[in-house]
Amino acid sequence: MEKNKIISLSTTLLYSFVLVISFLCFYHSIVESSWLLEIIVSLFVLIGVNLLSYKTKTKEIIFPIVMTFIIGIIYSFQSFYYGFWGIINYCIQWYNVQFDDARNLMMTKAITTSHIQAFSLVVILFITYFIYRSIKKEKMMGIILIFSIVFAFTLWIDRFSFIGGSLCIITLLMIWMYYQNKVINSKTVQWLVIISIIFVAVALPVYQDNLSLQQIKKEVLQQVEDLRYGKDNLPQGNLKQASIIHENEEERLQLAVSQRKNLYLKGFVGSTLQNNQWQDLKRASYNGKHEGMLKWLENKNFSSSYQYSLYEKLSQLDDTSQKVEINNTGANKKYLYTPYSVSKKDVSSSLIQKDLNLKSNALFGTKNYSYTETSSVSPSELMTGSDWLNQPNKSQKKYLDTEAVYRQFVYENYQTVDQGLEKTIAHLFDQDEFENTGIYSISQHIRDTLTKYMKYDEKTNTQSENVLEDFLNQKISGNDVLFASTAVEAFRHYNIPARYVEGYLLKSDAIDEEGNATLTSKDGHAWVEVYFDGMGWLPIDVTPGYYYDVYTLMNMVATPQGDNSQVNIEKGHKDSQGVNDGQNGGMIYNIVSGLESMESLVMGVFTIGCVILFIVWICLEIRRLFLNIRIKHAYHRASVTRKVKYLYGLMEMYLKSYGIDYRLGLDSLKVDDTLEKMGIIYEGEFLRVCELFEKSFYGEIELEEFELNIITHFISLLYQNQKGLKWYNKLSRRYAILSGKNIYLKLIRCNEGD
Repeated sequence: MEKNKIISLSTTLLYSFVLVISFLCFYHSIVESSWLLEIIVSLFVLIGVNLLSYKTKTKEIIFPIVMTFIIGIIYSFQSFYYGFWGIINYCIQWYNVQFDDARNLMMTKAITTSHIQAFSLVVILFITYFIYRSIKKEKMMGIILIFSIVFAFTLWIDRFSFIGGSLCIITLLMIWMYYQNKVINSKTVQWLVIISIIFVAVALPVYQDNLSLQQIKKEVLQQVEDLRYGKDNLPQGNLKQASIIHENEEERLQLAVSQRKNLYLKGFVGSTLQNNQWQDLKRASYNGKHEGMLKWLENKNFSSSYQYSLYEKLSQLDDTSQKVEINNTGANKKYLYTPYSVSKKDVSSSLIQKDLNLKSNALFGTKNYSYTETSSVSPSELMTGSDWLNQPNKSQKKYLDTEAVYRQFVYENYQTVDQGLEKTIAHLFDQDEFENTGIYSISQHIRDTLTKYMKYDEKTNTQSENVLEDFLNQKISGNDVLFASTAVEAFRHYNIPARYVEGYLLKSDAIDEEGNATLTSKDGHAWVEVYFDGMGWLPIDVTPGYYYDVYTLMNMVATPQGDNSQVNIEKGHKDSQGVNDGQNGGMIYNIVSGLESMESLVMGVFTIGCVILFIVWICLEIRRLFLNIRIKHAYHRASVTRKVKYLYGLMEMYLKSYGIDYRLGLDSLKVDDTLEKMGIIYEGEFLRVCELFEKSFYGEIELEEFELNIITHFISLLYQNQKGLKWYNKLSRRYAILSGKNIYLKLIRCNEGD
């Protein structure tokens, strides 16, 4: 007996220690502290509670409490307080980085590494004790719950420890195997060795902590998006996939138009370049002084998606309008591919993604849609602002006041060359001098430089670590994706706001006599959109073969290109203050926006919580199913005496869920009356069952099959009845089989000679 107790305690110590180490693998992906110190503390706690439980009857909880006071004396109890806020600040910092936000820290004063370490040690202390108690009491659900939370949290924040997770899973499996037999036998050791070998041989060679997980998450999300909207050849701003943009001739769009002219059909829009991927602006860009801006612009009936149409209407341009009908046959249905002159009435049924593009509001995207467009046949760089931009009337001034707010946002966020490319861009585009007289001269200079120093090739190689930098430095060939990406940085180098765009280019010669055109993957294209003051975002192409040569351009323009090519509007601060003006509702919108952000955060946490609960529920049900099968098998093989003992244990347990603590031969009549009043049984049924149990236990008479059936039927009534039970009683009853109660263990082991 003493030997078995020592083995049990030693096993508990071993498994607890391994689980603590696996938890530290998770924990230290979040908070950096002293590994050695916390491992020593964990080991000390485990040995201490083992010795206390073995040598004395003192409650083991005393030990971790004493240890906490010792840590408090060493570090001071104030350190716990500061350490807690240090952990909170870390989480806020992670949130800001992960979601590109700019949330304020809760507290920064006097927080040091020692404070975080003090709090860290106390957390590890009680985690260690909790794990130890759970293992000793054979309560696996507590361990599973805490590690499920840690698993989910670390997965969510991209700090998952592959080693910690693997250690945890292996150890949990070994704990389960140990408690099935209550001994460390050769079978347990064999399984431990086999699992460890598999882990080392398979897991470690392919191990990539964090990075691989992030990639998996992206791939899963991409698969979901592909399922919803379909997949085409557009790389979605991924430079590493630039080569696929023209790789086949599959049909993507069918169009019906009434005018023969080129149309840039806008889809994906990228604002910043990071890790070879064009992305939207960081969330922090929309906060601070620009918080509530998009909502404010929306209430002013202003959006960059139809800004040029507003400008055209106020300018009373005589461009002939045309109706364009689109049938999306093979393109990504997430976007509505529209030109830059689309009006608000044409986009009312779609979602405007911030200040980027138009997204379908349908679950699986939009296949058929139409709009009216009024774009000019002249290239964007030849457009000049109307005279009213400098001398507006009342309605025009209202538009300019709103546009000035958005313009300030544009100039603050779309003029900076992305980090790491400043020197490369400057070296490439400043080596040849040119006369900077406006947007036309800059566009021509960028085109000339790219044509002179770079080589265009549809089948470009994009397998390098930094695709765009290698393209610029090594002068390797590139396609329109790389040319457009380079041009975005070049325009920003000359202080012109620019963004990267993908979509489809409808060329005039592709339109037949009836006004129909079919666009394939070959018509997929990437270009630059530049912000024209007062007018909005307009397309400029820099890819060789996709734009007019200089002589054609000179013939198309009626007046020389000079300073008039880009209208200079005074950037007064009065207009930008309108967002925060109480009369304009700025403060209200800031509050609303803040509430919406908080709502999104709460909903995100709630969703994650629901997912975790669902996974836990699935695991519980699967575990419960297999244990039920095992128990049924053991029940049919057991002797009648064993069956009766098992059924009596079930009866006691189910009666307890009703608050009835019953022992055979005591108050049977009272219990029978209680169950009858509850509507569970008829009068005398419980007494009859008790008589059968007494016949078996006290009379030592083997019950007949029909008598066992009577008991079984009665217990089924107890289990199936749910009247008056609390929700936790229902859960406890349903998952009692998972708790490792003796009534189940004895039945399972009865055929093993235990």
